[in-house]
Amino acid sequence: SVISTGDTVINTGAANPGNITLDNTTNDFNTLEITNAQDVSVRDANALTLRNVKARDFNLTTGGDVIQSAGSHVDSNGDAIINVGAANVNLSENNLFSNLAISANQATIVNDQALVLNDSTLADSLTLTTNNGDLSINNITATNVINLTAANALLDANGDANNLVAGKATLQAATGIGQEGADINTQLVRLEAHNTTNGDININNTGGDITLDSITNGATDTGNFNFRSSNDVFIDNITLRQDLTEAFFNVGSGTVNMFSAEGSFLGLGDANINSPDITATNLRLIGVKGTLGTIQRRVVRSESVV
Repeated sequence: SVISTGDTVINTGAANPGNITLDNTTNDFNTLEITNAQDVSVRDANALTLRNVKARDFNLTTGGDVIQSAGSHVDSNGDAIINVGAANVNLSENNLFSNLAISANQATIVNDQALVLNDSTLADSLTLTTNNGDLSINNITATNVINLTAANALLDANGDANNLVAGKATLQAATGIGQEGADINTQLVRLEAHNTTNGDININNTGGDITLDSITNGATDTGNFNFRSSNDVFIDNITLRQDLTEAFFNVGSGTVNMFSAEGSFLGLGDANINSPDITATNLRLIGVKGTLGTIQRRVVRSESVV
């Protein structure tokens, strides 16, 4: 095993970098820097501070928290896997992961380029931001909250399989969340989703009732919210643009399209004409077995009660 109480710097050479395998379970590094390498596999028995890391594949397993020094970054142009068990990960500098999988209690990741987030499991929560490019997601499971922010689009990467399984998800993007025919598939209790510039929000939720805490789409092209649910949908606030073309499914429609196979569409709290549940150019709700609001609590859309 390797035990270092100071700074450890490993460089396999810039011209022809080699692999690094330090996989003894009793290794104990304090601070680790890898300046040039191909595939890297490191185990650490305790907590670890990362400085600059430049590698192709980067496989890190620790028995404690993983953080990074201020101003440093992890640059992995292959597959990165970080497994800290019941500990936490905080890599909040401008990292350069290409493909990343995480297993942790809590994790905070900031990435400075497009990212594919592979299957990941969080005992508590995940907060992940891409400052540039798209964020493509496979299966992400967390007990509490998943917070995802994409500089461009938030995209489905695993077909019909679940993308997000959690108590709550907060999703933010600029050029769309999901795509037509490639929804973000979820099993959530609560959802926030915000899109700003172009595209639609496309979500398919199964497994139980869901509360839409806040849904906004300020896109100036299509600007729709396309949502499918297996059960009841409780609506706190949905806000789309009201100045787009008034035509269903056409470019610039600004339409709320929602479908529920088994449930109803219900408002939260007291109905208030000055604080509508839904603001949009168009509204299209289909509930196979449910209702739109109730006699006691109607759903408020813009300046009308439906």
